[in-house]
Amino acid sequence: MERIYIEHDNARFTKREGDFHLDVELYSGERFENVEARRLFPTTGGDRYITLLDEDGHELAVIRDVATLMPESAAAVREALEEYYLIPRIHSIEKVEAKPSGIELLAVTDRGTCSFKLQSRAHDIKVLFDNRVLIRDTSDNRYEVPDYTLLDRKSRDALLL
Repeated sequence: MERIYIEHDNARFTKREGDFHLDVELYSGERFENVEARRLFPTTGGDRYITLLDEDGHELAVIRDVATLMPESAAAVREALEEYYLIPRIHSIEKVEAKPSGIELLAVTDRGTCSFKLQSRAHDIKVLFDNRVLIRDTSDNRYEVPDYTLLDRKSRDALLL
């Protein structure tokens, strides 16, 4: 099957209420309902190369660049991506406790205070070139520190030691 690329005005997207799913109507008349948008390059791709998946995880189409879509469609896709990739931003780390089963952290985020567990620092904490830090906990939740150099010393030490 040939890959379908969506760009400019060849499709209309509407977001479903209450979740991150989309309905897509191609101007050829073909319809895809209840699809999920996923970034093919989650940390660097932004709004480029977004795959649209059916309920079984099969690719239906690819959006080359969300910015080329009609404004209403672009807004629907961006909102769906934002909801799916909801990543709390960490402001500080209040407590770190090393246990035999892993590392437990208590952090203050833009979504409130939360506790989570890491398997290991080497495995679950990635420092990127622009001082961002991406963290993945044992439940596969993701967190971000936009710039670790702006954290207080205690938080920076807890995160990067």
